[in-house]
Amino acid sequence: MELINSNNGEVVITLKEITDLIKVQHSKAMKKVAKLAEEPSFGWVAKMDFQYTSGKGRVETIQTYSLNKKQAIAVGAKLNNKLLMKVIDRLEELEKAKGQK
Repeated sequence: MELINSNNGEVVITLKEITDLIKVQHSKAMKKVAKLAEEPSFGWVAKMDFQYTSGKGRVETIQTYSLNKKQAIAVGAKLNNKLLMKVIDRLEELEKAKGQK
């Protein structure tokens, strides 16, 4: 997965990457994020097209959300508390990779 930077240099992660990490159905997670985004404290989220290779080897494009670190942690906790640490670990990897560039 590639590092994505927002306009202000903040590390962001896609919801697709989060759902792949914690083995949660992406379509259900999209609905939960849309609900979370209704709360002003969650902040603004952007939808984006995301290309990935399916299990059948085809390149597919889906809509997903781009989340900052705070949002990603909140989403990870909402989707699967037990595996939340995987999301935090991945965000730390992305931050380290950004620092090495």
